Amino acid sequence: LWVKCESCKEIVYRAEVDRAGRVCPKCRYPFRISARERIASFLLQLQGSAQRRGQPVNPVRLPMNRGDIADFLGLTTETVSRTISAMKRTGVITLREGGNVDIRDQPGLDAIAAGETIEA
Repeated sequence: LWVKCESCKEIVYRAEVDRAGRVCPKCRYPFRISARERIASFLLQLQGSAQRRGQPVNPVRLPMNRGDIADFLGLTTETVSRTISAMKRTGVITLREGGNVDIRDQPGLDAIAAGETIEA
């Protein structure tokens, strides 16, 4: 519910941090975003793009391979692979042929993207 900024040491409401784009609303210090959060947010962005184009939001079509996703998100290919495997293992997603990802647990994916702790 509350998080402490590493820079200004203020305790701020997590929702305020999220609304501010994952930066401290007091000093603008950027909060760290985990690989899981980045990948979950990426999948949510792809869903949003599909919805705006009038396309189905599930399954999500991945427009690039894992190496390209890693480059785009500032991660290693290995981290992307491990994170996707963990999301599969916990039932959040399943992978389909042709670069499609089924979102099996939308609330779980939303929670991961929001930085909430979900067991892997």
